[in-house]
Amino acid sequence: MNRPRDNESSYEQRDLGDAMCLALAGDIDLDNASLLRAHLQTAAQTRETIIVDLTGLRYLDSSGVNVLLDGQRKLALGGRMIVLAAPSPTIRKILSLLHLEELIPVFSSVEEALTYLRAAGHSEEFALVGS
Repeated sequence: MNRPRDNESSYEQRDLGDAMCLALAGDIDLDNASLLRAHLQTAAQTRETIIVDLTGLRYLDSSGVNVLLDGQRKLALGGRMIVLAAPSPTIRKILSLLHLEELIPVFSSVEEALTYLRAAGHSEEFALVGS
């Protein structure tokens, strides 16, 4: 994934077998939140679960949060889900302040998210998250 410049974002999609991983880098704000929406829609067409890898994310504003919540709501209607992985301390603080962890599961790493998903299977619990 190319390193984004200030106020830019980049996206990389990779198939993890049990889930689609969408790695975000840079900044997600009003100017590019629609790009995040498009990437989530593309990922949702290929897998039941989307792991959003936040490792390279530097900044997330309310428009990006709203896109994640909207994506989670739409996927939950079909018994699917989004999970977040590897947020930096700054991004984790934003997620915590907004109580986003109550609506979208957050994991310390992509591997931890995959372990959870494999252990949980595709239960009805997924449909309830974020609904």
